Formats: sequence, C-alpha cells, structure tokens
Amino acid sequence: MFPWLNQVLSLHTVIWLLPIVFMFHDLEEIVTVEPFMRRNRMEIEKRLPSGIGKRLNKIFGMRTGSFAVAVGFMLLGVSFCTVWAGIALDQGGSLLPFAAALAVFFAHSFTHLGQSVLLRRYTPGVATAVLLVLPYSIYAYYRLFSADLLTWATAELGLLLGVGGVIPLLWLGHKTGTRLFKNGLDFE
Repeated sequence: MFPWLNQVLSLHTVIWLLPIVFMFHDLEEIVTVEPFMRRNRMEIEKRLPSGIGKRLNKIFGMRTGSFAVAVGFMLLGVSFCTVWAGIALDQGGSLLPFAAALAVFFAHSFTHLGQSVLLRRYTPGVATAVLLVLPYSIYAYYRLFSADLLTWATAELGLLLGVGGVIPLLWLGHKTGTRLFKNGLDFE
C-alpha cells in the first residue's frame, strides 16, 4: 500500500493532509462530546480516581459551541505548523513545528482508544482516531523518515515541544470558548 501512496501523494500533500484529517477528527468530537458527556458523566466519575473524574467532567462537560472554539484554537496551531512545514520543504528549513503537531496528534489518538477501553464503549473521537488519525500519522512518519526529513531525535523533541505547546493553546481555547458562550452566544 505504501508504494502506491508514495506515487500518488507528494510530500507536500502528505503534510497538508494534517489539518484536513484534524478537521474530520475534531468534527466527530464536536458533534458527539456534549451528548456523550451528558449520558456518561456519572460513570466517568466512578471509573476514575475522585479528582480526575470530576476535573474531566468539568473540562469535557462544556457546551458544543465552547468546545468548538477550543478546537478552533487547536486548528490554528495545526495550520501554523503545516504552513511552516510547507515553506520548510521548499526552502530547506526545520520541520520541528510540524513534528510537534504530528506527535501530539498521533499520541492523542491513543487517548481515544484508552477511553473506549476504559469505558468499554464508543467515546467521542474514537472512530476517526482509528480510521483516520492513526493511519495518517503512521504514513506521515514513514514518509518523513524515508525522505530523511525527520530523525528520532527530532521526533522526540517534537513530542516534548508539542505537549508543551498544546497545553497553553488548549487552556486559552477552553477559556475563550467558555467566556464566549457564558455571555449569551449559546442559542439553546
């Protein structure tokens, strides 16, 4: 399968697929997270240690609109890293920001798998995590390593930078979304 994909997809296309796969994945989350949390809030609190379950319910118990704002912030970060990578491919620059975004996206898919295993059911985002995020991430890593554009050291550093960068971006997105929708932008 990889040889065929290598012929069909340029490296630029592989890089530009990141925000597209991200949008499909997060659309699944946006559409399903609020109703899922309403139905499963109590079970989540029971299955996780006391403080963690309540904290997750607070974070993921937000309205669909405020969650979408937080996802929008993440999309901006992913898009920035993708544009950077597109320019770096043409001009010989570093792909470290893209490596950071890809590492977090890849690792994020395992959180969805873990949630579904823990709860023994569908959880928001698991379908696209399995069908899109994991295959895309594996192929993107394969292409970047094959083209000698990524080393293990850069991939590891990317993961560290990605985790460090995603935390403030998520915080800002969640705070902004919560404020916007507390001030009457939620139409329900």
